Amino acid sequence: NTGARAGAEVAQLYLDGELRGFEKVYLAPGESKTVRITVEPEPDADCPDDFTVPPEAPRWPVTTESRMTDFRQSALGRLILGFMFSVARKQEKAAQKLPDGPEKDSKLKGALFMYRVMESNSPRSLSMCAGSRLPFNMAEAFAELANGHPLRGIRCCLATIKVPPLPKEQAGR
Repeated sequence: NTGARAGAEVAQLYLDGELRGFEKVYLAPGESKTVRITVEPEPDADCPDDFTVPPEAPRWPVTTESRMTDFRQSALGRLILGFMFSVARKQEKAAQKLPDGPEKDSKLKGALFMYRVMESNSPRSLSMCAGSRLPFNMAEAFAELANGHPLRGIRCCLATIKVPPLPKEQAGR
């Protein structure tokens, strides 16, 4: 330690680019130490060469709790997904037209964020976040359409949802 204060350092040993050992050393001002790091032998792992990853479980039928990417399983589901993602694509195209700079970068990141949020969420959660832009009956309709039930989907679209008023919307407040 060439400094005027006490300090600590972690000595690390890498073999073939892999961390194989380390030791933390505390040193007083002007002190030096020799560090010995013992490398433990790696256990012999018996991993068969024919190991395969099992396929993902089917995600059918889709529900209002399914991820939006699960809608890719049907033709109508892919159309719905394309419609949902068109909002993010529209924002991305608008951002691409901006001159290079922080505003363009911010808008591109916003479009990517929106795309990622939509693909990883369910119609139910998107409905809860989007409010009147995506009412819950539409989320139900998307699931029915994606499952190949167009009449049920239309019925959901036409359904009116009775939402109780929020406290601030109630009379006398």
